[in-house]
Amino acid sequence: MVCTKGRINPSTQTKLRLFADAAGYCQRPDCTRRLFSEEGGPDYHIAEMAHIMAAADDGPRPNADLTAEDRATYDNLILLCPNCHTEIDKEPAAFPDDMLREWKQGHKDKIRAALGIINFSSRQSVRNFIEPLLRRNRAIFDAYGPDNTYRENPEAEEARVWQRMMVSQIIPNNQSILMVLDSNISLMNEGDLKTLELFRQHVDDLVERHLGEDRTVASRFPSDMATMFGDD
Repeated sequence: MVCTKGRINPSTQTKLRLFADAAGYCQRPDCTRRLFSEEGGPDYHIAEMAHIMAAADDGPRPNADLTAEDRATYDNLILLCPNCHTEIDKEPAAFPDDMLREWKQGHKDKIRAALGIINFSSRQSVRNFIEPLLRRNRAIFDAYGPDNTYRENPEAEEARVWQRMMVSQIIPNNQSILMVLDSNISLMNEGDLKTLELFRQHVDDLVERHLGEDRTVASRFPSDMATMFGDD
């Protein structure tokens, strides 16, 4: 998912934020290409992190004042399908940096509106929003998760399904939950705040394990998510 022209690999947190903003779709407003497979067949993703300002001084939309680190930050990256990435880099004059930033923000706003992410008025309202997403993730985990009998055979069909469901459903669902929780911190008690940060680390680990470079075991899902925003 990293642009091959990059000089510094974006951090896990940057990848996480880009993936959350995109919700699995190209961020170009007139492109509806899905970036991650969710049907049967080989597991794959076609997401590409494109530079808004060039990764190198001789690239499209250059800015010599940017450091190498600046070029790999969240603010300078947008998530696109391969076709759109190629087009914006081959015709940079037609796709200036301001336009790409508008695409990115507009896509983020559209996803938030579609998900109905708002500041809720009660703890129960927050719970009512996140509970179906948690329930869906749990059902996928129970059916295909690594605690099942296939765990000793990484080539099993169930393992491939688990990877596909993780990328196409569990991680996007987790991102939606995080966005809602972050928007409603004012309704949280101390226990909720602690659980939120454990959940954030869990999601971060999942993204790195399934989409990044680090294949180490992710931190466990915090069990207190089952009662988060419950009765005080």
